[in-house]
Amino acid sequence: MNFKSFVKNLNKRNFSIAFALLFSLILLFSPSSSGAVMLVSVILFGYLSSTAKDSKTKLIALFCLAFISLIVVLFTPLKMGVDFKGGIRVPLTLQEPVDEATMELMVSEIKRRLSDFLGLKAITVRGVGNNQIHVEFSEDDEELLQKLEKIVEKQGIFEGIVDGEVVLRGENIIEGTVSRVPPSFLDGATWGVSFSIDRKAAEEFAQKVKGKGGKPLYMFLDRPKNALIVIPKDELLDSAPPGLEIDALLSLRDSLVDMELVFDEEFNLSMAEGKNVLVYKDSKWVDLLKDNENVTVFYDLPSFLVGSRGVVLDKWEAIGLLSSPILGEEVTSGNVVQVFTISGNSPPEEADEEARLIETILKGGSLPVKVFTGSKTQIPSKLGERFFYYSFFGLVVALLTVSLFVSLRYRRVKLIVPMIIITFVEVLILFALVGSFNLDLASMAGIIAVVGVSIDSQIVITDELLRRGRIKEKLEKAFEIIKVNALIIIVSMFPLIFSPFVEIIGFATSTILGALLGVLVSRPAYASLVELFLKDEIKKLEE
Repeated sequence: MNFKSFVKNLNKRNFSIAFALLFSLILLFSPSSSGAVMLVSVILFGYLSSTAKDSKTKLIALFCLAFISLIVVLFTPLKMGVDFKGGIRVPLTLQEPVDEATMELMVSEIKRRLSDFLGLKAITVRGVGNNQIHVEFSEDDEELLQKLEKIVEKQGIFEGIVDGEVVLRGENIIEGTVSRVPPSFLDGATWGVSFSIDRKAAEEFAQKVKGKGGKPLYMFLDRPKNALIVIPKDELLDSAPPGLEIDALLSLRDSLVDMELVFDEEFNLSMAEGKNVLVYKDSKWVDLLKDNENVTVFYDLPSFLVGSRGVVLDKWEAIGLLSSPILGEEVTSGNVVQVFTISGNSPPEEADEEARLIETILKGGSLPVKVFTGSKTQIPSKLGERFFYYSFFGLVVALLTVSLFVSLRYRRVKLIVPMIIITFVEVLILFALVGSFNLDLASMAGIIAVVGVSIDSQIVITDELLRRGRIKEKLEKAFEIIKVNALIIIVSMFPLIFSPFVEIIGFATSTILGALLGVLVSRPAYASLVELFLKDEIKKLEE
């Protein structure tokens, strides 16, 4: 090695040690940053190891990464999934039994909604039988449960109605066009969501609304069908603009397509037969009706807007009315319009969440069947601890098994010890890396699988080094095989990361990370370690 090369490698060694100490201090003072630190460490030490020319630098890079991983495991809280930590299970009951294909579609869409709206990572959604879905996650938070109920109980059927006729449907929304609109573009509204519809639907819309300028376009999400709305007259009129109660009532009745408004004093129980009944919380009938399966108690009153064209019903959550924009002359002249915006006014602290909710639901379309949430149940943490013990025991058994295998195969301490050391270090690093984000049963299965892949790669390197020939050529051949194998693993597992089946994402992620870690750090370090242990023997084989 010439002086220039020595200085270059010396710098890399110093950099490795310096960064290892720096990252360790960051972890000790900021344990919550473990995920970011581990990712940066794998990238940094992977680069240093893969570009280093001498064996010692490769080994230092690996053991610096192992040192950081040990700090993560010992001094930072690992993020355990529901499988190991316990958590909350919320049962979702379907309105009617469904077939297997529909159940898969329901599970997939609910997973997507929860991921988009709540950002939950450690979450499991699975079908149970033909009429129930279980949602499990690790956080026991009442606000989180309320949000979950809000997102899953929306079936997601979007409709736009003008003059009692449906002019827009959710199935006509073009995929990928749903997005939130900044309040500065909304002319006074606090939230908005825009979307585009296909050309055919836009042409039909233009024909249906032609000549209806000034009419409201009622935009509904999950509009009740064949419904009866029971409410005290005084309560309803109090929600109307002062002096415009009659106009407000007419506007309200105009929006109730396939719904009938009945005041308390006009209602009798026979009217509820065969109807979906919505009853206001302060109605005198609420106690008599609330136990009926076709009855829903609602808690909000309609809101109205007063404009130059009179009073318009603006929003009413009870009937799924999101907003009621007035059709302008340019829209009702027969021109084809493909872009629409749903907007509304909510308190500033609620506006963003409201927009995200509507955006999330419109992105995925409607659920085939309506869903109702049940009471939460606690998943015992002791059961999770037992699962963790079993999976960790499986990992230990895997390490012992491969150790026994290589012992029987090579029967040489100088080969067995490096294999076991490198495999153990690789598992430690992967355990810390995955545990910094979400460690569950699937992730542990992936880590156990990596043990076998690691030993297989090390056998390839060992067998090549023990053949006659130049060491450089033998290592090039070995790493060519290892890189191809790693590429195959990554390509085959990568699509699973985007799978709707969350249960296998952890397995795919662990396996991919293990393959990358092996190619960048642990395989080069193993080759360097074997070179050091069998230096004289390998030198003889070159002659």
